[in-house]
Amino acid sequence: MVKDYTIEVWKGHKMGSTIALDTETNFADFHTRDHKMITCQVYDGKGIVYFVEKKDIMKFMKLHKDHNIVGQNIPFDVGVLSKITGMDTWFEFYDADRIWDTKILYMLYTLAATGQASVKSSLKLICLNLLGRDIDKNHDIRTGFEQFENTPIMDIPMEYLRYAAEDAIHTYDAYFKLRNLIREHDKYNTVLSHHIQVKGALALDDIHKNGLGFDLETAKLRLSELDTQLLSLKQRLAVWGYVQGRAGITDDYERIITHIGLADKLPRSKKTQKITQKSSELEPYSDYPFVSDYLKFEELHKLTTFLRGVEDDTIHGRFNPLLNTGRVSMSKPNIQQLPKTGGIRECFIPKSKDNVFVDADYSAIELVALAEYNYITFGESRMRDLINDGLDLHVATAAEVFEKNPGKTTKDECGDVLPEERQFAKIVNFGLGGGMGATTFAGNAKKEGFDITVEFSKHTKESWIKTYPEIGSFFKEAYQCKNGRVLQYENGDTQDLHTHYTLTGRKREDCGYSAFLNTTFQGLAADGCKLAIYECMKAGLHMVLVLHDQIMVEANKNDVENVQITLKKCMIDGMTKVIKNTKVGVEVQVLERFCK
Repeated sequence: MVKDYTIEVWKGHKMGSTIALDTETNFADFHTRDHKMITCQVYDGKGIVYFVEKKDIMKFMKLHKDHNIVGQNIPFDVGVLSKITGMDTWFEFYDADRIWDTKILYMLYTLAATGQASVKSSLKLICLNLLGRDIDKNHDIRTGFEQFENTPIMDIPMEYLRYAAEDAIHTYDAYFKLRNLIREHDKYNTVLSHHIQVKGALALDDIHKNGLGFDLETAKLRLSELDTQLLSLKQRLAVWGYVQGRAGITDDYERIITHIGLADKLPRSKKTQKITQKSSELEPYSDYPFVSDYLKFEELHKLTTFLRGVEDDTIHGRFNPLLNTGRVSMSKPNIQQLPKTGGIRECFIPKSKDNVFVDADYSAIELVALAEYNYITFGESRMRDLINDGLDLHVATAAEVFEKNPGKTTKDECGDVLPEERQFAKIVNFGLGGGMGATTFAGNAKKEGFDITVEFSKHTKESWIKTYPEIGSFFKEAYQCKNGRVLQYENGDTQDLHTHYTLTGRKREDCGYSAFLNTTFQGLAADGCKLAIYECMKAGLHMVLVLHDQIMVEANKNDVENVQITLKKCMIDGMTKVIKNTKVGVEVQVLERFCK
């Protein structure tokens, strides 16, 4: 329960330095911009919840431009109130780091304390876990505010006003509780990178609401083609005794894998001891006919499931702003996981025939982030030096691995390095930074058409570290960051756990060795990309998709040149806020369909 409080209409006075803000609206789909403010309630901890009338919203924001504004999932409230104030008012608060989100704070806190950024982060859950309050989110009241759209505040029934008021109080109390809890983890005084995450969350909400056009006719034709291929694969798998929908199919799978001689080669689940069915672990054995058909079937089945689930010509994917690595994920649908092959991406089109996609990618941004981290941490990085000199990392790596003359170490002037050797080096540069072992790397190389031995895989890693000596220090640091805790698996295996901090100050507790390494560069690049999409939103770009290191904008054909320039500038400006010593590059292209 909350302490006693009173309810009043705001009369124009200045409130305390930290203000919890909440809105109640009409009931509408989250992906729309159709939410209208019914009430806006604010609380500064002094026992009075004030309701701000619509006519006074702009006055309230201007009066409190130097105050901290706190919300729970605040992009929603910003979206509602910006219809009254305009977005520029809110950008001023964001730019001054005066916007706080208890949802983001909770995710950062759980990541720092437990190693898992909580997927569930509702105000009800936060209050229960941190404040011991089991708040009543009465559905009838929560969805019933629309009837009071033109009702004076004090004429709204008291049970509705109390519901709204107490949300503001809960948000205020949760904010201070979280700030206190975070303090012991906040080694670099960045509130665990909160202000980066809150800017990214605002821009992700904008992308979600903008939506991405979808060509239903093309999708229908593609689905028919895939169904034909699936039927053929089902028939071939049935010859092995693997029949979709039949009881005991897992046992059939185990029997077939044993029969073809892979039972002792494939890993087993640590929990169930069953032979793996993961595509990534089966790929090295794709030259076995059963494995090849099984992998193809699983891939096509996922694609057809995706296509059958799309019924509208505009897709509004939902974003999770913070994974454990710091990256963003997407769901309903997960466009980020769609393969580049298979013809599914081509179904995404601009919503207007007068528009095109302007698509931009960072150039090898995770290598740039890795180089930056090593330079900041160890004082030097050959990888950074090569990037800043405009030289080709893949040529440099290939020259060391294959003992070749790199020439001028550029893609066009690469000495004795052959094109296929440079291609192999790309797998090396993008694969080994995450701590991949020799056997796994050999399997990944095979997927890309390079059949190498485990011994050559070991030689490759040694050559890579020789090319970039700072990598050896990077790996050593990860081992030294063990926190003394150990993860015990059911089969008796153990794994040492580590504590990780990104350059932006975010903490990840209890992560494994590979997770430590990947979080270092993936997390830094993700933070830069979040700042980039925020800059894009401020610049008025109509973003429709973000894929880790790729941002796609829909633009009128007559404005393409200006949009290309603006998009590239925003991406570089955002990323260089967190990567300040290593050159950041962006490549831009224009697309009629999303086919990249």
